[in-house]
Amino acid sequence: MGLLFFLLMVAVVAGIVFLKKSRDNDSRDVRDIRNAAPSVTPVTVKPPVVSKPSEALPKSAEEVSTPTAPVQDSFIKECLDTHNKFRAIHGVGPLEWDASLAEYAKDHGNKCVWGHSMGPHGENLALGYRTPNAAITDWYNEISLYDYNNPGFSHGVGHFTQVVWKSSTKVGCALVNCPGLNGTNGQYLVCEYNPPGNMNSASSFRANVLPPKNNMDQEI
Repeated sequence: MGLLFFLLMVAVVAGIVFLKKSRDNDSRDVRDIRNAAPSVTPVTVKPPVVSKPSEALPKSAEEVSTPTAPVQDSFIKECLDTHNKFRAIHGVGPLEWDASLAEYAKDHGNKCVWGHSMGPHGENLALGYRTPNAAITDWYNEISLYDYNNPGFSHGVGHFTQVVWKSSTKVGCALVNCPGLNGTNGQYLVCEYNPPGNMNSASSFRANVLPPKNNMDQEI
């Protein structure tokens, strides 16, 4: 009986020890779960791409003066109509537009240098006029200074004589906005003529600068 009681007590004590260890393990498992760092897959975040605005560069004369096609067509018409209106007064044939002359005029105008190109063509220049018509009209108005009784080149009439020069048959012009480059500021009109006028001899002026058909000087 004593032995039986002893074995029973040993079993009870062993059960108590087993239960305590089990509780300790459960508590440790809970703490481990709470303290464990979550498993996260690292993600590389790329910074957003931001386009920097381009720096504002000064516009060249060519950039300022490049016209769209409808504007260019209107410009050509205005140049031709104004020239040919005045040439008709003197009974000489109309000028035709020449693209190569216009390109030459544009190349010279884009330099924004106030002065003749000294090229192989006849050349008229104007600065500060609002329209080609206004500039060409001012060229023509030099007629008031021209002496038909003493034909030839003289100061202040060369624009007029080139506009009406009989043997000139082609013209090409360019209008450039010069934003102060080389001291040239404003609308710069360059017109080139072929064959060139103002050939420096009295006979050439007599043959090519004809008086108005009504034989009277006119200012328009």
